[in-house]
Amino acid sequence: MEPQSFGNSYILTTRNQPAATTKSQTFPLPNGALWWYTAPNQYDPEVTAYTPVGSQPGPSPPQSFLTMIESDLQIAIANGFPQLTVVIHGLANLFADSISEQATLGGGLQQYAQYHGLVISFDWPSYDEIESFLPSNYAPLPYRFPPSTTSGTIRGNVNGSVQAFGTMVAMLAIASAETRRGDQHHLPFRGDLHDDAGHACAAQCPAAHSEPGTARRR
Repeated sequence: MEPQSFGNSYILTTRNQPAATTKSQTFPLPNGALWWYTAPNQYDPEVTAYTPVGSQPGPSPPQSFLTMIESDLQIAIANGFPQLTVVIHGLANLFADSISEQATLGGGLQQYAQYHGLVISFDWPSYDEIESFLPSNYAPLPYRFPPSTTSGTIRGNVNGSVQAFGTMVAMLAIASAETRRGDQHHLPFRGDLHDDAGHACAAQCPAAHSEPGTARRR
């Protein structure tokens, strides 16, 4: 049987202004809030196809977002892949780059690995390729472990996105639980998190103490 296509693409971003491309406009939303973006096709690479669900970011997903992702998790079950993969980019990626990476990875896994679980993206406020590799933009010296700031540098923006990462994990726990209730076979969901280098980390990965693009491996 031909696998079903997913109804939507998903990208959750903690960027205060997702379309921003300059450092001065690139910082995380406060209090664990996220923009909940979707596009009406699976693994859509076009930035213009994505719109936020709800008029404002928030720490809780809109009900319509939950309905959409639960429906696509049901499709993953029907495809024989009760699995969800979250892609987390590394340095030098803007919001548009996150969309492109998700589309490339999701579509590539389907085409070349016959993987038909759902792939979504978590996007944090990294800078562009030039700003990302200026040493002064990485973090003030001396480095502190864990970082003490929550914006203004790359490490600060990562640290400022940790609470939002928890928001996403909590949302996925709700969505997978609701999906299991709706599935008579109650297949267990397996969740994987991957950075853009393909390294896997567990859901309890201590993001507050990890550098971007270097998630702790299993």
